[in-house]
Amino acid sequence: RERGMVRAVVDAAQRELAEGRAFALILEPADGDELGDGSRMAAFVERNRETLLDAVREHGAVMLRGFPMRGPEDFASVMEALGIGIFPYVGGNAVRKRVVGERVFTANESPPERLIPFHHELAQTPEFPTRIAFYCEIAPETGGETPVVHSAEVYDALAR
Repeated sequence: RERGMVRAVVDAAQRELAEGRAFALILEPADGDELGDGSRMAAFVERNRETLLDAVREHGAVMLRGFPMRGPEDFASVMEALGIGIFPYVGGNAVRKRVVGERVFTANESPPERLIPFHHELAQTPEFPTRIAFYCEIAPETGGETPVVHSAEVYDALAR
């Protein structure tokens, strides 16, 4: 773990898991200039891959917020550095466009006013991804959130 380059932050959107850990862990650059651009960010992620993947296992999700990304190509490089494999989008219901090779697609081409309910990505297929990652190139002034829920908590709430 490299100290001083990344800091964990607390956000009102986080929830506490039953085990007392935050869902999700939010990481921001301690100083954005230290990581410079997407290629240096990818190198940082590669050096810290196991720490980041351990954080995903511990917290259920990790949000990397405020890091320097020039575009979807930088995001693709960071995902490759993290070791997230390429998973084909086959059998899904959303219309998507390919952005960078087989690694980065648009999330959904539905009209923005259309609500997308919580779901498990490609759960209707025999093979589904064990990890997914989202990248926001241009944040909308209103709306556009991608809520992420912890499935075990939803299950427990339904079982009560």
